[in-house]
Amino acid sequence: MDVIHQIWPNWTTVNEIGEGAFGKVYKVKREDLGNVSYSAVKVMHIPKDNSEINDLYHSGMDFDSIHTYFEDMVQNLLNEIQIMESLKSATNIVAIEDYQVVNRKDEISWDIYIRMELVQDLGSFLAEKGMTRQQILRLGMDMCQALIACERANVIHRDIKVDNVFFNGFDSFKLGDFGISKQLEKTQSALSQKGTNMYMAPEVFRAEKYDHTVDIYSLGIMLYRLLNRGRFPFQPPADKQMFANDSQKAMAQRLGNAPMPAPAMADEQLSAIILKACAYQAKDRYQSARDMLAALTEYQQTVRYDGSEMVLAKMEPRGKVVNRSGNLSGQNNSTVAAFQGKTCDSKNLSQSQSGRLTPPVGGDIGEMEEDKHGEGKRAGLGRKPVMIAGIAFLTVILGVAGFLTVRYLTRDTSGLAKQYTTVDKLQISARMPKGWEVTVDEDKAVATYKKGKVSKSISFSMDFDNAALESGEENSVRLQSVKDIIKEKDNGLAPDGASEKYAHTRLTSTAWKMAALGGGNLEDAIEESRLYTINGRNYYYLQSYTKYGEYKADSAYYYTVQDAAEIYFLFNVVGTKMTKADKKLFDAVMGSVRMNTEGIKYYTLTKKKVDPYALADKSTSLKGGALSVTMPKEYQITENDNGIVGTYKDSLVGINEVSVTLEEEDWIGDFADGMNDAIAQKLLEQMLAQGKTINHKEHVLVGSRACYAVGSSDSTGRSFTYYSVYQGKLLAFTYKVSGSDAGSTISDSAKEMLRTMITGAGYQ
Repeated sequence: MDVIHQIWPNWTTVNEIGEGAFGKVYKVKREDLGNVSYSAVKVMHIPKDNSEINDLYHSGMDFDSIHTYFEDMVQNLLNEIQIMESLKSATNIVAIEDYQVVNRKDEISWDIYIRMELVQDLGSFLAEKGMTRQQILRLGMDMCQALIACERANVIHRDIKVDNVFFNGFDSFKLGDFGISKQLEKTQSALSQKGTNMYMAPEVFRAEKYDHTVDIYSLGIMLYRLLNRGRFPFQPPADKQMFANDSQKAMAQRLGNAPMPAPAMADEQLSAIILKACAYQAKDRYQSARDMLAALTEYQQTVRYDGSEMVLAKMEPRGKVVNRSGNLSGQNNSTVAAFQGKTCDSKNLSQSQSGRLTPPVGGDIGEMEEDKHGEGKRAGLGRKPVMIAGIAFLTVILGVAGFLTVRYLTRDTSGLAKQYTTVDKLQISARMPKGWEVTVDEDKAVATYKKGKVSKSISFSMDFDNAALESGEENSVRLQSVKDIIKEKDNGLAPDGASEKYAHTRLTSTAWKMAALGGGNLEDAIEESRLYTINGRNYYYLQSYTKYGEYKADSAYYYTVQDAAEIYFLFNVVGTKMTKADKKLFDAVMGSVRMNTEGIKYYTLTKKKVDPYALADKSTSLKGGALSVTMPKEYQITENDNGIVGTYKDSLVGINEVSVTLEEEDWIGDFADGMNDAIAQKLLEQMLAQGKTINHKEHVLVGSRACYAVGSSDSTGRSFTYYSVYQGKLLAFTYKVSGSDAGSTISDSAKEMLRTMITGAGYQ
């Protein structure tokens, strides 16, 4: 039975291509109208077999305790997989395409299916083809690009090595296996010493605090090894025999800060780049992957070298050698999962003639990467304890990675729709909440949900009016026109992604707006304000709570910047406070965002012109047919027993309403049509009794109809109404603003729109 096909009906299994401690890797394919595409599926089992469960039973744990033990393992594994999924938009990182977690009911068993892009591990690539100087440079630059994405996401990989680099078949390389990486803020503890020791930075080995430069160090060591014909620093040259204790000696010299010799196949300038990356002190290395990328790029473009020179020859194995993932080197190892799967490396075939291993300097480093099978019986026996320890160490890592990786895969995204909502003109896509009503315009997407008096909406768009630029002056904001942006596009003031300066500008602008609207103390309104990194892009998160009388709104923004324009994602909750579940849902939407920045060019976009005062082409009749009215075309129209109400959202929490009502009132008496002083006075008394403040009142003639115009305000907002009497009923044309616009005066354009509606109404 093809279980993978059951999970993903469009995919069928081709063959098994790898095996690790926790499961297997399969090549799968999909056919669509004659087009065939391939992927890899990693199948992981937790626990891997019943012996693990039996061991826990023997330790005195019951079923529930054991179930919780492994469930926690699964959840922690998902946390680590989340790192990879959050980085899947990065070009040089192995991408997860989909996943599924299967839990057998009433059993202690989880099967995790992870579908990812089909790539070839670097070990088998080297074995089949070897590597030219140009390919090594390409690999170095591609890994720098991957680490740039990691730095943006505050992720330290901590296991950069040959086994975790993959070739995509299109002359580029990708970084995978984030099974033991952790987020930056969680790696400042001196407790962790995970990673492969031959590539490990000194501060990691010494269990000291470290930062992202440990990945730059490991990348430098990997490039050193490739440019040194497969040998690590301080190991014998490639044309010399290497013994088991040579690795220990080399490790001791490297960790002892001995001057590192230049790689055999690198010239002076390239050697300087590699040795700077491998500097013993973190402060002496490249301080960012972007800096190292710039150095490699400059070398590639300015230095004369033979790019086609074969620096590392392909492997010619003598017979078949079993690799770490359980495959034979002669088999097709085109894919190893981007987590724990490993393949045989040609440099690991060096034969040893030494005896039993001696403890390395600095404590128990673990199994050296070069310590492989020897020829002599005594050497083989001497390695057996080390191999067992190494297997145990690898199993622990895989277990932790296995059970730290699944959490991201099974995070709660059940609340999101499977299909992406795309705004074509912005080239931005996101998965909106499942079951919400979604509308898409040429430059905006909105998902809405209503239940009773509570309404929620998630939207994303671009600010077409203002650029995300600062004037550079203290506590000031400059909002520029599109023409100004084009002129100053290269002045460095327009970053791609939110910055601290931008966050300060946005917060200052928000404070100014709240002050202008009488919103009160900013600190009381702002619930959270900080920078986040999502999918490798910096966002400024701003959550604020506003209350105007009975009107309440909780709004959360994720702002970012592209080509000097402000892109924002908004979650707005009206009528109640935003809950943790709401925030989790919004974060899930943000985690799904896909942004094609090449398609976003601010100055090529034009804001859709919306006239909120334009009337529709067709009129709407009130119930009973006594009166027909043409309502504003941009408003959402609803009907009730007394008339028609049109609603229009004009700003963050500003809601404009236009209503036409026709109601019977006892105090109108026998008066049939128009307006007189007695009715006007009664209207004022009624509004004052309701607690309203009268801001304006006058008798006015609108067309041929006598009206009484009244402007009023209360805790819910501000209104302007033209009252008249028609067929013995009170006729009212009202324009009302609420929310953040509640303190604003009714514009002359709004009053003119009401007068046009009155004169154009159909009176029978």
